[in-house]
Amino acid sequence: GCFMPAELTFRPNTNDLDIFKEQKRDWRGLTYENKIVLDIGCHVGFFALNALANGARHVIGYEPHPENYQIAMRHLKGMSCTLFNSAVTSTGIARSGIAKLYSRPDSPDKSNHSLFVQGGRIGMDVYTTSFEEALAKEPFDVVKIDIEGGEYALDLSLLPDTVKEVALELHFGKKHWRTVGAGRIVRTLEALGFEAIKSPALHGKHWNTTGVWRRL
Repeated sequence: GCFMPAELTFRPNTNDLDIFKEQKRDWRGLTYENKIVLDIGCHVGFFALNALANGARHVIGYEPHPENYQIAMRHLKGMSCTLFNSAVTSTGIARSGIAKLYSRPDSPDKSNHSLFVQGGRIGMDVYTTSFEEALAKEPFDVVKIDIEGGEYALDLSLLPDTVKEVALELHFGKKHWRTVGAGRIVRTLEALGFEAIKSPALHGKHWNTTGVWRRL
């Protein structure tokens, strides 16, 4: 389906348009018809727009970066979507409900904000929501997670039985994410009965990869 609202915004000199074009390619295999969708790492709402255009009943999205969140609110205004200006993480990382989000303000990449310190980045305080609390909002059918390394802090064994499809972007900005974390995430999903319908590429030099899993 087409997901072009009247007020779609692409910021000049950013990667917004590239991210818009990536949605169907990166998350192919997901089904949305009459589903309740959890979008962790909502960015400016392109994934949520695509899900709603393809029949999703409701989307709940989390986006910690204030500028991205405000644009997502505009993109999704009047639609069956609830947005939170918050990062989703484990309770162990942010017991106080506040964490540092690190970004490069001068970078054209407006999606590459992370709770993990990386070279040359500036931190800002953002609200956090525990993964458990996010999962408890609705009986979700589909969960998408794209949080720049934050995926390794989430206990995916907490996914409730209602969740039948999971989409993840795995990031390799730290060596142990590639060598240890990514494989652990895949094994956790397999133990929950998920089978890959789009397998992530865990080996090589690339800095990220996407995967989609489904269970009966």
